[in-house]
Amino acid sequence: MNTPQTHAPDNVGSFAESKVIEALREIGYEVRTIDQADADLIAQLDGKSCAISVQARHFRKGSIESKMLVIEEARLDRLCTYASQSRLIPMIACVVCLSDEERLHLFLASVEHVRTHFKKVKFGYSLYFSEARIRQHIDDRDVLHKCWHDANLERFAKRANQIKD
Repeated sequence: MNTPQTHAPDNVGSFAESKVIEALREIGYEVRTIDQADADLIAQLDGKSCAISVQARHFRKGSIESKMLVIEEARLDRLCTYASQSRLIPMIACVVCLSDEERLHLFLASVEHVRTHFKKVKFGYSLYFSEARIRQHIDDRDVLHKCWHDANLERFAKRANQIKD
């Protein structure tokens, strides 16, 4: 059985990074990309500097997969090690394309917040995208949420569909 892949390929990861940069710059952060295995971006605002790891996921139209993403503990550990060595605040950014809903969501939170407020699962922490869970994340003052519609979704989906099934 040939099941379509919904995990984001590298080109989608680059697009996701650009959306995180856009969202952070809109609220005043200075942001730059870095060439590190454990972090993708450095963001600075008001004397605070953050190391950000960006994770992307695309749920195609009609996908029957659970609307969730696992933020792996090993990824968080590597990010924290890098951030500690560089005296940065470790943060995780999740960019999720929900094609059925024609939405592209960004969720950004500190690793500390993920570890204390997200559900622990076997290999890390889960981030759910049901309507109720999205509302909870929007209402959480420690999670930056941004949502885009239509044009961004089409571009994201085109990049995700470039992978071979």
